[in-house]
Amino acid sequence: MTHRYSVPDATKGRLTMQRASRERGGFLTECDVKVIANDPTTRLQMLLVRCGSGRFMAPAQDVQHFISIVDGSGEDYVRDVSVAQTRDER
Repeated sequence: MTHRYSVPDATKGRLTMQRASRERGGFLTECDVKVIANDPTTRLQMLLVRCGSGRFMAPAQDVQHFISIVDGSGEDYVRDVSVAQTRDER
């Protein structure tokens, strides 16, 4: 039997994105990115990564890898990661 408050793993990513959008304007913590990346239903969700000199979008499963490349270059830094707004959410 499942506790009524437990959440199946397949929905944790979507709930994490919804909570971040509601509570923090879509900004994600490092832990949030890991949850979204590890959820099979949201691992390909495009996230917005803002750097000191630009920005890019990447699938959640690849964000941590790209952040390590940016940080490792020594030429730029990552300011924040957020849920990318889709056309339907406008």
